[in-house]
Amino acid sequence: TVATALALGALLIFALAGEAVLGLVFGEFYRQAWTVLLVLGIGQAVNVMTGSCVTLLSMTGHQKALMMLTILMGCITFVASVLAVQWYGVLGVAVAAASGLVLRNIGTLFLAYKLTGIWTHASLALAAASRSLPGLIRSAKQHD
Repeated sequence: TVATALALGALLIFALAGEAVLGLVFGEFYRQAWTVLLVLGIGQAVNVMTGSCVTLLSMTGHQKALMMLTILMGCITFVASVLAVQWYGVLGVAVAAASGLVLRNIGTLFLAYKLTGIWTHASLALAAASRSLPGLIRSAKQHD
């Protein structure tokens, strides 16, 4: 999808030039935070790739299941952050936060499918099919 392409593009920029971008935009002091930005960016990229599964659950009457999963993952993320900060500092907290976000989104993706039968994730096959659909329609009309 377009959102996934943009998210992966931004992630690629952070991976290749994150240190320079942070230095240019926020000042030299922030250049050292590029690894934290990259880790959090990975978590957000997965968030984008799982699609609107949170909205799907919220709008189809499954908000209690969503709430329980979110509370569980929030508690796990909090404990992991408290433990990680002691040994790894801010980077450890970033890894815990990104991991919690990834696990919550993957859990929500599968929960949405289980409860509604709808996949919300980005699919390369779907994108390819949607691009070829107009050609298939034209071809079918020509054979009529």
